[in-house]
Amino acid sequence: MAIPSVSPGLQPDFRPVRSVRTFEGVVERIRAMIVEGHLKPGDKLPPERDLSVRLGVGRNAVREGLRALEQAGIVDLRPGKTGGAFVTSGRPNVISENMRDLLSLGNISFDDLWETRLLLADVVIRLVVENMTDEDLAALEANVARARLHYESGRLREKSRCNIEFHDVLAAATHNPLLGVFMTSIADLVRHFTEQLGSDPGQETLRSRERLLVALRARNGDAAIAEMRRDLIRVHEFYKNLARSSSVPPS
Repeated sequence: MAIPSVSPGLQPDFRPVRSVRTFEGVVERIRAMIVEGHLKPGDKLPPERDLSVRLGVGRNAVREGLRALEQAGIVDLRPGKTGGAFVTSGRPNVISENMRDLLSLGNISFDDLWETRLLLADVVIRLVVENMTDEDLAALEANVARARLHYESGRLREKSRCNIEFHDVLAAATHNPLLGVFMTSIADLVRHFTEQLGSDPGQETLRSRERLLVALRARNGDAAIAEMRRDLIRVHEFYKNLARSSSVPPS
């Protein structure tokens, strides 16, 4: 299989960069070429030596710029003879990683996280009621059935993971990719807390999900939103209380 190269028909603008911090100029130029359509997901960038000549900067600046682009989820650096720097389709988890840093540094609190989760859940439910397909409903039902099986088998950690995954499946049912990215990022943060603090041993969320499915089948957005909000508020209080009794702070 041939390695993808720069998209034909559009010539990348690898003119020299001017910046006090040269590697930032490298980052800006490559970002600009992606925005302008000169580089697309899957395209392979020229080797470091060629980039250095084309951009008029040192190889260290090129290397540092590519690492910064990799950390941003824009470039994938692959080792080996067939490797190199490839433009990615984006990494949604970059958002959740940045949000986790903000949470860890105290710039956002556990309460901020949950308030945002509540607000987004309302929007998600409305869109799900409007856009949900039979396949989406079947995926939600399958998730709840797996969570129920985990609970009845005493696999509480797996049940908690399944409960959090429900929000990813729900977001997918909106058929709005951007909203899906936001919801997945928030779900990743919730996973982080549940892994540290432990699992909810009860089945209140399961029962709530079963009632939620009834409302979704009836396309009753108000009932579905009310059900989701009740459970999210309950779970929020559960983990805040759990955090108070542990060495892991909720913010």
